[in-house]
Formats: sequence, structure tokens, C-alpha cells
Amino acid sequence: MKFNCGVSKSKKKKLKEEWHDWFAWYPVKVAEGDCRWLETVERKGELHYDFVAGDWVFEYREKNA
Repeated sequence: MKFNCGVSKSKKKKLKEEWHDWFAWYPVKVAEGDCRWLETVERKGELHYDFVAGDWVFEYREKNA
């Protein structure tokens, strides 16, 4: 059986590090005094490592129409 396994780990990491659309299913702060919930915003991430594992830290902004 042949099927598409999706993108590689390195490609997924690269995609998360660039601005992309994301549905805010929990409240996120997009600017000072401006939070969004249950709507599409843009986000990009940065992978931060500690001694054991890595954790994504995201930055959010209002989606440009």
C-alpha cells in the first residue's frame, strides 16, 4: 500500500518558523490590549531548547485581509 506520509520534520519546523494562518482556539495576545479568540490570526514560532527537550514559543499578529 502506498500513501503520502506528509512533510519531513525539518520541513514542518521551517513552516512553523514563518508567518502562517492559525485559528485561535484559545485566547492569544496579538498586540498591547488586543487579544483574539475563535478567529484566524497569523503566528510564527521559535523552538527553544532546555536540557531535556524543546518547546515552541509563538508570536501572534492580526491577520491581514
